[in-house]
Amino acid sequence: MNVTELDFSNKTPLNSEQLEHLEDRGFLCFPSFLENQEIDVLKEATDLMMDARKIEGSRGFRPTQQSGLVELATHPRVMALLSQIFDSEFAMHHYHGVRQEAGCGGVHWHHDYEQHPQSNRNGKMFHVFFYLDGLNGTVGDLMLIPGTQHRVMSRDALTDMGTEDMPGSKVVDDIPPGTIVIVHSALFHARRAKPGGEGKPRYFLDIPYCQAGVKWPQDKGWAAELDRLSRERSSIDPWAEKVFNSNHFYRPGPVGELLANYSGSMGYELLQKTTLLETSKGLD
Repeated sequence: MNVTELDFSNKTPLNSEQLEHLEDRGFLCFPSFLENQEIDVLKEATDLMMDARKIEGSRGFRPTQQSGLVELATHPRVMALLSQIFDSEFAMHHYHGVRQEAGCGGVHWHHDYEQHPQSNRNGKMFHVFFYLDGLNGTVGDLMLIPGTQHRVMSRDALTDMGTEDMPGSKVVDDIPPGTIVIVHSALFHARRAKPGGEGKPRYFLDIPYCQAGVKWPQDKGWAAELDRLSRERSSIDPWAEKVFNSNHFYRPGPVGELLANYSGSMGYELLQKTTLLETSKGLD
């Protein structure tokens, strides 16, 4: 699928058609959103990050530690889009960045909506995918199943399907450099490995954002990183205090331990505990 079907190139403000498409289908595509100069800076910074990871380990160096990449998290035009989409305050959840060489493997069907357990889609969470060199049918294709953000499923519900075509699925393999795709985090997507791309790696940056006012699971390392970014960048970045706000997140470890002890319907068990709590208060 090329850019024609996905073209929502008006950068801001979003119109009603765009917002309806995002609500119904779960994604929006903005071809050539980033300027050539921005792309060059981001690719150079990604190369430096990848070099640092050779020393620190594959996950030992975050994009937020690299000058040239950290600024993308609060890119003014991206913030303008997200302000319309969320219609409320929002915060960055984490930041993923990688340079994928020829022969890079695929990623099976999954979604990235953070919730323990998966029970509703009341809170808004969106991933912003940045394709610095676009997609051209080599290294890996983006795959989407439009509309699946409305279904409440575990993130690995379609793992066994690998990267096979699914009913209604779309393959994105022809978009220009600097394109961004905003995806509802509960939308099932995948990366299908493709041959080719020798000497032309795939630069991919991925930043998810969560609606304020909802508690989202977050690991300790990223919560600490958000606190650092808020402290160090608030004086130079007007978005930093809001976007790098760890108050919207909680550590999921204790929740996972709690859920592991339930073998039946958790809602029913919580109802029983709530009833007992209210009864005990009434006896005081």
